Amino acid sequence: MSESNFAIPDSPEFTEAQMERCRETGDYMPIVFEWYKFVGMLAILLGHIMPESQHYYVLMGLLNRCARLILSNVALSHKGKFGETTAIVDRCIFEAALKIIWLCFKKDREEFGQLSV
Repeated sequence: MSESNFAIPDSPEFTEAQMERCRETGDYMPIVFEWYKFVGMLAILLGHIMPESQHYYVLMGLLNRCARLILSNVALSHKGKFGETTAIVDRCIFEAALKIIWLCFKKDREEFGQLSV
């Protein structure tokens, strides 16, 4: 792949009219949806970072899980359907993300071997 394929995507931007519409209706889902897609794309990009330690594979596995689940949730929810299913998938995403955060801040690296991914 060329280097340009690994550029960090631009974060979503919204016009004042879009923001005003969300404020008026109380429905911020269009904004949340765009941010959700952005995080999914960012997770995929970060999953291509070259390994420098054995812990890389655990973290990348969890990050790839998050990315796949986020993009699956986008596909499921883009027409406003499958609300209960998307909530279940969201929980799986949050659990994997919390494992990543927990592992990154642990001083003792034994948890990498004990973690049930």
